[in-house]
Amino acid sequence: MKTFTTRFRSLDKIDLFIEENSIKNSKNLLIQISSPLKYKQTLKDILKLLNSKLADAKIIGISSTKSLYESKITKDDIIISFTKFDKAILRLEHSFSTNEHFDYDKNLAKNIILDDTKALILFSTFDLNGQRLLENINKIDDDILVTGIAGSDELEFKDSFVISNTDVIESGYVVVSISGDIDVKNFYKIDWDAISKEFVVTKSKANRVFTLDDSLVVDIYKSYTGIDIKNLQRVSLQFPFIVQRDGFDLTMQIVDINSDGSVIFNTDIKEGEKLRLSFCDIDKSLNYKLPLNNSYEDIFLYSSVAREAFIPKLHSIELDQLKSQNIGFGAYGYGEYFKNSDLTLSLNNSICGLMLSENKNSIKTDRKLNKKYLNSDYETIKILSNIAKSSSNELELLNKKLQTKIDNSIKDIRKKESLMIHNSRLAQLGEMLALIAHQWRQPLSAISATTTGMQIKLEIDSADKKYLLNSLDHIEKYVLHLSDTIDDFTNFFKPNKKKESITVGEIIKKSLFISSSLLSKNSIEIVQKYNSKDELYTYPNELVQVILNLIKNSVNILVKRDIKDPTIFIKEYKKENLIVIEISDNGGGIDSKIFDKIFEPYFSSNSAKDSLGLGLYMSKFIIEESCKGSLDVSNSSNGAVFKITLDSLNS
Repeated sequence: MKTFTTRFRSLDKIDLFIEENSIKNSKNLLIQISSPLKYKQTLKDILKLLNSKLADAKIIGISSTKSLYESKITKDDIIISFTKFDKAILRLEHSFSTNEHFDYDKNLAKNIILDDTKALILFSTFDLNGQRLLENINKIDDDILVTGIAGSDELEFKDSFVISNTDVIESGYVVVSISGDIDVKNFYKIDWDAISKEFVVTKSKANRVFTLDDSLVVDIYKSYTGIDIKNLQRVSLQFPFIVQRDGFDLTMQIVDINSDGSVIFNTDIKEGEKLRLSFCDIDKSLNYKLPLNNSYEDIFLYSSVAREAFIPKLHSIELDQLKSQNIGFGAYGYGEYFKNSDLTLSLNNSICGLMLSENKNSIKTDRKLNKKYLNSDYETIKILSNIAKSSSNELELLNKKLQTKIDNSIKDIRKKESLMIHNSRLAQLGEMLALIAHQWRQPLSAISATTTGMQIKLEIDSADKKYLLNSLDHIEKYVLHLSDTIDDFTNFFKPNKKKESITVGEIIKKSLFISSSLLSKNSIEIVQKYNSKDELYTYPNELVQVILNLIKNSVNILVKRDIKDPTIFIKEYKKENLIVIEISDNGGGIDSKIFDKIFEPYFSSNSAKDSLGLGLYMSKFIIEESCKGSLDVSNSSNGAVFKITLDSLNS
């Protein structure tokens, strides 16, 4: 095999170059083109010429920020390389893609992969999901080597293209397979390392990420770098997010930004994955030696533009090392492809190479690293990188300590809240015992009167069988009423919390039964209005406790202020998916001086010694924490209005 490389100056000079180097038309001729985006029209003329003279050749190309020519970086040139294989067999296919269709065509792969295929060269536009593309190739042949690059523009991240024979494709990819008697090996080098704290992916879909730690990706970049959103893709090329997968640190390139603040990466990202911002680790880069000590005739080199743009001196060292080899072709893009039997990687910020040889006797000497390009600037970068890592580690440690303190504080708060609930329950228990006693007085008096009547009848021997049976039936009903009363109050105070399906009407009915003696004792009228029959899936006893607290508060106000015709209004209605319960009275409302304090713990306007000031606090806590609703208060022209709002879908 032999490679000839030239810069485009004119069509005539390309024609002359082909003649002078005796480049003949052949199915085993591979032509690779690297071109700045702006020369798209010129390329069409070049492709027309090449096709007329070398019609059987396989032509692939990529839009690139920069290229390699004679082992040196060139910016504003179209570079064309001609590789004539003696033994290898070449096949070429391409595919047009859209943003909605990234999958690799399996039939297309079968057209170019033979039993003895050794490697694929893959060029794509940068809008594709590179990782998914490689994984689909892997499904066809998991041993085959893949090396390649994603196209780029002038760091504007707007357009790119690939070339397939005479076609210039603005969204898609082109693949060349190399089969037959040829020795191939590929390599990659990546030396970007994490420098920030971890960010957890909290919302994503495929390769679209909405939030990290519940924050937009653009906001995280802005917070850390101070950049404007219009420069985000460029900054993400220099400081990409890095994720660890199967023990491998993989950097990811942002290929697009959506109007809703979400971003598109070149690989799928799952919710729960942990990302960190990264930058080049200089020590790692210098200590990594490119594997160039084998017998290979040619290297096709595909590098991230980030290496030349952001670590130019380190990259010069890499190119210096590569001078011991023949670089047949080299291009710079927005992403690199690497696959062997062990790894399938859509890379960024890396340098990848495909080494080829048809002559097993070809021996190349290894070239040692020459660090002469380094200067004090790199010492500064190294120090800044270490400062960033150290600061990140310190923040991680501080965050862990703070989280521990927060967790402990939450436990203490929960304990205090539990104690408040317990105290509130005890206070209510005393009130309930008084209500139970009142509820029992009437049936106990009735039982006493019935048994006395039976006793008198028996003493005067005038009790017939029918009278005795009726009396016993009445006693049984009174006892059953006593038992039901105990059950109702017992159920209310059961400690276990279990959700049940129940209507608001049933909850209010239970609350009014328990408080009926209190209401009748103070001659308070209840006015009820219901508009819905929907069920709630909630904690009934918790809601009963809240309604009892609100009724009791209304009773206290009505009695304290000696309101004429005291009335409590209970209104229930549905608003969209929300169920609303309003409990109000005609007691004149809440004093404006204490309005903002009524839901505070241990605050009470009641001067009674046994008032703990926990009723409204616990009511609000139960509605918000247990029932996931809201409890609000307002004053109407008649009195206070407490409004409970519950979601009928999520209750």
